Amino acid sequence: MSTDSEKSGPLAGVKIIELAGIGPAPLCCTLLADMGADILRIDRNAPSGLGSPRTPKTDLLRRSRPSVSIDMKHPKGIAALQALIDQADAIIDPFRPGVTERLGVGPEDCMARNPKLVYGRMTGWGQDGTLSQAAGHDLNYLALTGVLHAIGPKEIPVPPLNVVADMGGGAMFLAVGILAGVIEARQSGKGQVVDIAMTEGSAFLGTGAFGTLAREIADKGVTVNHILPGPFDTALLRRVARDIVQRPDLSEEEAVQEYAKHGPMKRLGTVEEFGSLCAYLCSRKAGYITAQGVAMDGGLVTALY
Repeated sequence: MSTDSEKSGPLAGVKIIELAGIGPAPLCCTLLADMGADILRIDRNAPSGLGSPRTPKTDLLRRSRPSVSIDMKHPKGIAALQALIDQADAIIDPFRPGVTERLGVGPEDCMARNPKLVYGRMTGWGQDGTLSQAAGHDLNYLALTGVLHAIGPKEIPVPPLNVVADMGGGAMFLAVGILAGVIEARQSGKGQVVDIAMTEGSAFLGTGAFGTLAREIADKGVTVNHILPGPFDTALLRRVARDIVQRPDLSEEEAVQEYAKHGPMKRLGTVEEFGSLCAYLCSRKAGYITAQGVAMDGGLVTALY
């Protein structure tokens, strides 16, 4: 890796090992390198065949940092990589869950040798859970969070290239996580794992839009696809109200009235007025935001109906 004097910028002196990947991981590293971080990219000995083929002149996400190729399936290659990681502040792992563990350079292996290491990981679905080993692309993550529903007509959503889930929900969140981890490690002497899921990042990026949706439901009794308005789904409201109060003995209409006793309003006149609860539920990060709105589970947006 280069000496500190060769780099300038706010991140000069921060040493990062980048395991070569495609898309969001290289963008994250480009951003950090542009700010002065000393990044060494570890390439495969042969092209992986992943992503769109690019010539060196057009592969703009490789700028601002050198690279070397290492055979990570050979013991000597892993030994060389471990020696580099021992001297680093952070490492960026773009692979599927479990890959670096099988290679012998997973978080436990690396942090046992370098306790201050910040181990950045980025996947579409996160390191565990039912989808962790599933293949996925930007469009999948964006659709699951509901953000895709709000872009373009309902019948034909318009994918915003891969700049929202991959680059926004992935690369930018990983960059922030790495920086926060490095600051903490310099203060406490302890590294940590930064686990970025592009699905979660996409949902977070939609926070403002979800709040707008809740407000418009509350104020106007309509749901919003940010291009075309949609109808207010009172049948869905009734079903969700019964789920919220957890009283299967009540009718859907009775459930709405029962919830109103404990909600932000003293009286709820009609089912249509139930939309005003959306903003309240959104602020609590619990329950449901309804009427073709957002279903939330523990603060994570899971669907947009």
